[in-house]
Amino acid sequence: MFKKAFLWVLIVATVLLLLGYYFGAAGVHYSITVNGEKMHGFPGVALVTGGLLAAGLAVTGALALAALVFAGASMLLLGAFAIFFVGLLCVLSPVWAPVAGVAVVIALLVRKRSNKKSHDADPPSY
Repeated sequence: MFKKAFLWVLIVATVLLLLGYYFGAAGVHYSITVNGEKMHGFPGVALVTGGLLAAGLAVTGALALAALVFAGASMLLLGAFAIFFVGLLCVLSPVWAPVAGVAVVIALLVRKRSNKKSHDADPPSY
């Protein structure tokens, strides 16, 4: 529930932000020159909007690429730490073997035995 509400708030906020940028671009007089001709009015606003959209797509692509790089680096570091700790466990295994053995024996002695009746072990007949 919270995830859906958060996504809707995020979408609405993004749309409002883009509309704010659009109307902000419409109210500013940009100096746009295309092939030596100055663009004013609606064509200028359209070009500015296209530029903002292209910049937004470029930023989104750069952030996605950075996220992929960070995810790959984190997986590499996770693997390195796993190898390190498995190696550390292998080095310390002679120390931990007697402790683990005593723990297993204590667990076997302390466990609760269930009262099973003789007919519980029989397979059901169909």
